[in-house]
Amino acid sequence: SEVRLNISKYTNVSMCGLTEQVIFTDPYQKDAQYNHWTSPQLDDIIHNDIMNNTILKISINKLKEKFINQGQALLHGDLHTGSVMASEGTTYVIDPEFAFYGPIGFDIAAILSNLLLNYFAQ
Repeated sequence: SEVRLNISKYTNVSMCGLTEQVIFTDPYQKDAQYNHWTSPQLDDIIHNDIMNNTILKISINKLKEKFINQGQALLHGDLHTGSVMASEGTTYVIDPEFAFYGPIGFDIAAILSNLLLNYFAQ
């Protein structure tokens, strides 16, 4: 079908693999390649509230499964504040190399989490 053709045409498999690793895998594993935090300040939170939280890991695995299997819409795939260029009359979203067909809420969640991280980092 046309949808399946578009999914294969507009999905960067290696970039999806990187997103899968950075968002759904590494943050929940010890000594993961792309997972770093402010140590020792966050060590207790990371180890007690994240690394050893079985309910959280099950929830994240369910989201990972949706990320992999639910091609609902063509998404940017790496939407954050650095990807949005806006002026008074125009808005552009740049860096489409992570684009893929995925769960429709992924981009919304990505930019909202980026905004929250920026807010709490202040």
